[in-house]
Amino acid sequence: MLSCFVSLWMAAAVGQAPSGQSAWLKSVPADVVAVVRVKSLETVRDDLLKMLEAMSPNAAALAKPQIEQGLEMFAASQGKPATQHPFFTIFRLPKDGVPVPPFAVLVESDSYLGVLKSISKKDDIAPKSLGGYDSFDGADGQTWYAYKGAGFVAFGPDEALIKAVSKPSASLAEKISDELKAGLLGGDIGLYVNIASIQAQYADQIEGGKQMIMGVLDQAGAQMAGNMQESVKSMYAAMFDSLKIADALAFNLDFATEGLGISGLATVKADSAAGKGLASATVGSAEKLGMLPADSSAFIYMKINPEGMSAMQKFGISFLTGSSKPSPELEKALALQAEAGMNETYSANISGGTVSGMESLTIATPKDPEKAVEAMIAVAKAMKSGQGFVKDVVIAPKALIYKGFTFTSTKMTLDLEKMVTPGAPGGVEGMKKMLGGDTITAYYGTDGKTVLSVAAKTVDEAKHLVDVVLSGEGTIGKTPNFAAVRGKLPKQATALFLLSAQGLIKQSAQQMSATLGKGDIKVPADLPKDPALLGAALVASPKGFSFQLVVPSNVGPIFEKGLVPIIQSLTGQIQ
Repeated sequence: MLSCFVSLWMAAAVGQAPSGQSAWLKSVPADVVAVVRVKSLETVRDDLLKMLEAMSPNAAALAKPQIEQGLEMFAASQGKPATQHPFFTIFRLPKDGVPVPPFAVLVESDSYLGVLKSISKKDDIAPKSLGGYDSFDGADGQTWYAYKGAGFVAFGPDEALIKAVSKPSASLAEKISDELKAGLLGGDIGLYVNIASIQAQYADQIEGGKQMIMGVLDQAGAQMAGNMQESVKSMYAAMFDSLKIADALAFNLDFATEGLGISGLATVKADSAAGKGLASATVGSAEKLGMLPADSSAFIYMKINPEGMSAMQKFGISFLTGSSKPSPELEKALALQAEAGMNETYSANISGGTVSGMESLTIATPKDPEKAVEAMIAVAKAMKSGQGFVKDVVIAPKALIYKGFTFTSTKMTLDLEKMVTPGAPGGVEGMKKMLGGDTITAYYGTDGKTVLSVAAKTVDEAKHLVDVVLSGEGTIGKTPNFAAVRGKLPKQATALFLLSAQGLIKQSAQQMSATLGKGDIKVPADLPKDPALLGAALVASPKGFSFQLVVPSNVGPIFEKGLVPIIQSLTGQIQ
């Protein structure tokens, strides 16, 4: 097994040939289950170190000697050219109970014998022709197989796979879309996975794993807080079921001084419900994303169809109520929301609040704003008192009239005793501290055009958030990093996410303090004022779900400066 992985890294022997990796896909059999592409070990090393040095000189200083040592050891044993050329490693699914999947390596080179010599460790190698490809003795005495392609050499221990590379009956280039190819061939490292093939071969094992986890959750139900069991089971069941509809995945990692980039595409089976639903997928420009308050930790844009919006809300409500089946009142409220055309929203979690959204702001522009507000209130009414984590719900019409908006307030009191698992660190007081209390007060209102949903502790805080939206002062769009990160993401998207490094540090400190229950964990006071942003995007289309993640280098110093003291404080409190 070790020799297999050593051979993988011997991907580049001698030879200077132009890279044409996209053309290699014509020689990759269509039935491979996975392809790993590496630009070259030296290139990956250089790009990775540039990124680490920009993000954290300390981390780069620690990592560089280890990376260099490993590369030098490999170069000393296999020759420096072995670190300088691109390569593919392709895999088929194992058969007949063999644990190791068949694999082959395609390496950029015009020196066929040079590659074979580096693998066999013999200068007098004499490959045996097998009609289109060759066999030869490997360094470990095992018979290996090789094929000389156009600008590349393919080799591996599995004869059937090398034979298929030499003359594929169908190629991966013909099977996968241009978008999947782009996901595999971009960046420093790329990966393609045929999920449908894996699911088909291991369907029984996957279903068995699902049933095992469901059984564990059934047994653990008594130890779960409140009525979380059904919600948790529903979440895990959805994760397993997603494998049944998945078709393929391709993505790449790109390291650069500017930061880390990850992009790719996930496709689903065309005849699945998800595949059919993608025919009506929508995207938007997210033009109002910059209107959200800059002192938030997360900035979210979503444009999804009414069915998708309802499904998301049902899951969140099932967590609070502990019921996996929506009540008739809730179904009616969600239907009303769909009628209002509530499918495009902008949301922010306010820093110092929590991930659960105790302090938040949502902007929406539905087709019928009045009906959308009516639907929001109906959803709140459907959250019955005494159900799950909900202790009480009080609704007050016209609780706030401010700058042309008329707001109805809903005050939900949570049953923290039910939310805390017995024996959990911090207990009920820790949960109360983490959530900032045991109530959530939300204001739903419209001026006839825009719908605002504001969750705030006080009326004054709610007014402040409305002021930010209407004035444009103190918004994330006015900060230096917003345009740079937004510009690296798709212009049109189904969902966009921006995360503030400073905001995430504040939330981490708050939640760790609450969990420990032993005093406050302090956030460094001298963090930069302007938010350092991470960005992500999801685009749904008939082709599947394309995704992109951008981690600019300027978030590195923020995390280093902010998280290290928190970890040190956490260590001290544990001791």
